[in-house]
Amino acid sequence: CWGLLKELDRNSKLNVPLLYLHRYLRLTPVFAALILFTVGFYQRIGDGPLWPVQQQFTTGNCEQYWWSALLYVQNYVNPNQLCIGHSWYLSVDMQLFLLSPLIIYP
Repeated sequence: CWGLLKELDRNSKLNVPLLYLHRYLRLTPVFAALILFTVGFYQRIGDGPLWPVQQQFTTGNCEQYWWSALLYVQNYVNPNQLCIGHSWYLSVDMQLFLLSPLIIYP
């Protein structure tokens, strides 16, 4: 919200598609690397009696629903089986960012 208002102060018009593209390209590469790490290497970094349960809980959904995480729609596609549980926030944040120019732009 603050960034949009600052951009409106600098320019009288917003280039909304460019704002969306910039945010997607800023967030997605790091998130994709995290998903790749989770699916590929996470199972090899731990051990213990509860590790298989925890590992399956974290990585099992990423193997099937990685695409919904990278499109930031995982809270709609299958909300009970999230890829990296705490990443639901990124989906909600991106969706609110998509709506924010409609609310803020006069």
